[in-house]
Amino acid sequence: MSLIVGADGTDEPRNITNHPASDGNPTWSPDGNEIAFATDRDDNFEIYAMRIDGTDSPRNLTRNPAKDVFPDWSPDPTNPQIVFRSTRNGLNQLFLFDLETNALRRLTSSNANDDQPSWSPDASTIAFASNRYPDDRAISENGKQQHYDIYLLEPASRNLLRLTSNPVDEMYPDWNPEP
Repeated sequence: MSLIVGADGTDEPRNITNHPASDGNPTWSPDGNEIAFATDRDDNFEIYAMRIDGTDSPRNLTRNPAKDVFPDWSPDPTNPQIVFRSTRNGLNQLFLFDLETNALRRLTSSNANDDQPSWSPDASTIAFASNRYPDDRAISENGKQQHYDIYLLEPASRNLLRLTSNPVDEMYPDWNPEP
């Protein structure tokens, strides 16, 4: 699968990644000139970025044998960062990649799966799904896995807030772009 894009919905879609690998989970840069996406073109899923005008080759940002997926580009153009989910420490955890310094920072460290990160429009908070218990376990005393709830994380302080607590999976959080 290759990614395609129509600039304003009226243009014909065009292939911008032009590769036979599985390319998915696209996310736009704040200026709309680049995308980041997950791809298995290196035989495992990595996060790549490229200009949408085709003036550069897709570049591998994560370079790790773990599975890196679900990138989300920070909406703050003064602090270019991409949050993503990785299995590099065993379970699904959230990491932050700084596009200016190439620094990688682990955001979550739990005994559960943290998944599907989504930046708030003001770039102060990341919403994500997690199957953690309040005491950070992933498995209950009776051996059952916890369902997924939505959490909010402030990357700067790592303050964490559980937003939902329901007996069903709640996943794929997103934000209303209006203030």
